[in-house]
Amino acid sequence: LVFSYMRAFKQVGYKCELFEFKVSSRLYRILSNIPILKHSYLQSAQRELLDRVKKWDGNLVFVIKGYYLLPQTIAQIQKMGTGKYVFCFHPDDPFSSLSSASNPEVRSCIKHFDAYFIWNKKLIKPIEDEGCKHTFYLPFAADTEIIKPMSTDPVASIKKEYAVSFIGTPDKDRMKFMGELSGMLKDWKARKAVFGPGWGKLEGFESRGQVNGRTYLEAMHASKINLNLLRDQNKNSHNMRTFEIPASGEFMLHEYSEEAAGFFEEGVEAEFFRSTEECAEKIKFYSGSDDKRGKIARAGYDRILSAGYLYSHNVKTVEEGMRKVITV
Repeated sequence: LVFSYMRAFKQVGYKCELFEFKVSSRLYRILSNIPILKHSYLQSAQRELLDRVKKWDGNLVFVIKGYYLLPQTIAQIQKMGTGKYVFCFHPDDPFSSLSSASNPEVRSCIKHFDAYFIWNKKLIKPIEDEGCKHTFYLPFAADTEIIKPMSTDPVASIKKEYAVSFIGTPDKDRMKFMGELSGMLKDWKARKAVFGPGWGKLEGFESRGQVNGRTYLEAMHASKINLNLLRDQNKNSHNMRTFEIPASGEFMLHEYSEEAAGFFEEGVEAEFFRSTEECAEKIKFYSGSDDKRGKIARAGYDRILSAGYLYSHNVKTVEEGMRKVITV
């Protein structure tokens, strides 16, 4: 995501530099039980970051998640010279109790950012209530530099390894859903797979392990039908694969959400399911209908481009936020 936004900013003419600081996640977890030591450790880790930003002649510091960032670091950047603004885009729920999604530092920083961008409309008010006056909706998008079709005519012309697959890490809801789905498809002999760490044995599905980068794209290309199951924090919203599957030129069968159905016309640019039964029925139907599946996949890909579901388009939203902050 960081590099996708880097490319997007550069595409529209911005000069960009990547600032990062190294924090040991293991040491962070250990020190979390000793707040004073944890703060001291994070403060020390951010000194180099502050030195680099101080020498930099840019105006906008665009933070992706800011998992280990401290409020005082944001304040120090804002006081450097004139016109330095600190924006944040958080790709998870900042109020989540899951350590992979958020932590106390993430929540304590919210009110200190000049602007906050969030992918879920329902999180806008809680963020504003936390003290950030400028909060904007910024959905995920596709990076077509790395997510792209295998050919100009995908789906129909390329032999698929799997009839259906799901890419993602398991959680309680996903395990339950996929367990029910495997039962409904147990007599269906087509090859099925799950990609991601921790799936273990799922009857009827091949567990293929974690994929990322090139192997992530190859996994989508290998499947006639790419499932998209939403995690609890994404319910009735969307996730990154909402855009990445169509951008790959492949067919998407998406757990229904009002927001996702607003991005893609149902049955025309993507397909949706509202129950395990409907999911199983549509898997069987579309796996045997190359023409219909291919038509929807191509329409979904065209929608990505025509509607501007791209990170380069998202940069325009960031620019609009910048203008609103500056003019206050």
